[in-house]
Amino acid sequence: MSRTWTKEKVDLLLSLKGKHTKAVIAEKLGVTRNAVIGKLARINSGAKPVCRVHTHRRKPRPVIEMLEPIIEKSYRPLKDLRPTDCREPTCGARVVAKGQSYCEHHYNLYYVKDWRHEK
Repeated sequence: MSRTWTKEKVDLLLSLKGKHTKAVIAEKLGVTRNAVIGKLARINSGAKPVCRVHTHRRKPRPVIEMLEPIIEKSYRPLKDLRPTDCREPTCGARVVAKGQSYCEHHYNLYYVKDWRHEK
């Protein structure tokens, strides 16, 4: 199979385009079907576009503002925290429930309640 596109091959490609399938054109030109598709795309003469352009605009999403926690920030390293302190580095508040690693505010931010088990 030839790897060069001569002027004659390009003219034949353009004359066969629309009359035959790309596989038949490729066979007549002595190239692969993908070579025909690629050449048509490069010369921009009827090859299908790779992706569609959206003709409609989507509605803009609402802007969600992040609320600052009410708790004062401390920026303490993890190694300096007590077992009862919130593990969020910017928090440092006391953990509300035994066995939790975060204060109530950060617990509600990081963990999603399992709605399947709620009654």
